[in-house]
Amino acid sequence: KRMLDEMASKINSECAPYIKEGCRVDVIFTGSADAIPVTSTIKYNGEDVRDVPVKVQGIPVAMTLTKEAGINTNEQLALARALKAKDYVYKNVKGLSSMKTNNIYNVKVSDERGVEYRTVDVEFIFYGK
Repeated sequence: KRMLDEMASKINSECAPYIKEGCRVDVIFTGSADAIPVTSTIKYNGEDVRDVPVKVQGIPVAMTLTKEAGINTNEQLALARALKAKDYVYKNVKGLSSMKTNNIYNVKVSDERGVEYRTVDVEFIFYGK
């Protein structure tokens, strides 16, 4: 959360000239998971998503993540991280909701184990009107 707070603060100050009502922005959310396999269902309490377009290791797929089914794979865990970051960004980046946004999701699962592989990256590509 602290990293996201710092990111939102930086975006709000440094990107303010580009955050304008009606302008276009691509927001790319990349969630990552390490190689430790999900061996039992992890509770998911985020927004249900069905057949959301995602690139998994660069390959386009449609993924579903629901409260009822929970998280059962590393790919779903990485997507859950990306979705949580999206929620945070839209609540904390001033003016973003007034823009024409296109959300893009990427999922990566590392072959390595460790906390450094459990990350979320957020990128913004701003366009004129």
